[in-house]
Amino acid sequence: MSCNHLARDNTIRTLIREPRRGDIRDIRGNLLATSLFVKTICADPALIGQWHPHVAHALAPILDLDEQA
Repeated sequence: MSCNHLARDNTIRTLIREPRRGDIRDIRGNLLATSLFVKTICADPALIGQWHPHVAHALAPILDLDEQA
């Protein structure tokens, strides 16, 4: 098995997305609860290592955050 294949198996994850749940309304039809779609970003600091300033610089504008945050 090549190192490239091992790295890919270590970093790629397959997630099963559940279907959107229905809204919850009271007896008058007022919305009480709903589902929202959100994006999730996860990172392993051990894998980022010395590149953290570059990663922060690349992700900050996408996440609408300050690089120092």
